[in-house]
Amino acid sequence: MRQVAQEPTGRSAKLSPTRLSGAWTAVIVAVVLVIVLIIFIAENTRSVEISFFGVHGHTPVAVALLASAVVGALIVLIVGIGRIAQLRHTARANRAIASAPAVEPAPPAATVPVEASPGVAADEVGRGSHVRHDDAP
Repeated sequence: MRQVAQEPTGRSAKLSPTRLSGAWTAVIVAVVLVIVLIIFIAENTRSVEISFFGVHGHTPVAVALLASAVVGALIVLIVGIGRIAQLRHTARANRAIASAPAVEPAPPAATVPVEASPGVAADEVGRGSHVRHDDAP
């Protein structure tokens, strides 16, 4: 008998599902699907002709339908695996970017006042045209 944990207030707490209970659920679903599959095969034993890329043959309807369903499921599985791999790669790259140490910007360069040299006009300082006015011909 399964016991339910009691909270200090006297109310019963809901237990979360375990991996084992999930496995039992999967087993029950699989058994039901196998039973349905057996019934499907038993009811569809009529033979049909199958032609595929020049190959001809006779097979029961159930086998042909199940084979096409399996091929379709494999295609979906392959595409799904590719998409999951792409999403994991993107998530890993985003985590790497987010966990990288932030680079702090360099402090702004100190502005040092430039004093005009003797004979250089104050408005010419910093323009690169240091023409001395007193040496003019």
